[in-house]
Amino acid sequence: MALTAKVERLKLALFPGFVTGFDEIGANIRTTLAEINDEAMYGLHREVNLSGKQQEYLKDRADKAELAHQKLLAQNSELLAQNESLKAELEKQRLKFEHRDKQETERRLRAFSDFLEGMMHLSSMITELKGSPVSVKLLVIAETSEGNAEWHNEWLPRFKFDLERLIVRHDWDQQQLPSWLSTTDSRPQIWGSGSAPSVTTF
Repeated sequence: MALTAKVERLKLALFPGFVTGFDEIGANIRTTLAEINDEAMYGLHREVNLSGKQQEYLKDRADKAELAHQKLLAQNSELLAQNESLKAELEKQRLKFEHRDKQETERRLRAFSDFLEGMMHLSSMITELKGSPVSVKLLVIAETSEGNAEWHNEWLPRFKFDLERLIVRHDWDQQQLPSWLSTTDSRPQIWGSGSAPSVTTF
């Protein structure tokens, strides 16, 4: 610094006019640089301010998006829990209906087995009638879930799976009775007591 000051004083002593012009040029340059620096600092400050506002805006949007995401996750968890509960209830109902259907199927199979046994007795009776001159017609009335259904057949009636009761009506020539029918009893003894269906004559 001391050397620079000495050089400046030497220049001023030797070239007073040159130094003065140089100082003016230097002053103008410094002024211009100061103005440029001020504008640059102002622009930089403005950019920083805008950048800060932009960051605040983006942060606000990010916070809102995060809240919406958390809310959606909570809703998804609730829906998942409801779905699991519904699946458990459906499985419970499925097992219940499956058990009920199994019981119903077993009941129908038992009933069908009982009626097959009854049909064997009926078939034996009809076989004996076919060998005699007696004309026999059967009317079978089956009580089903759809109501009473009737089938007419010369010898063997048709049966449904869920028969629960049979009524057999016969009509023959009383003067030519089969060997198993007594003269005092007009009712054929087709089935005995037990699980087989009852038979009534008209």
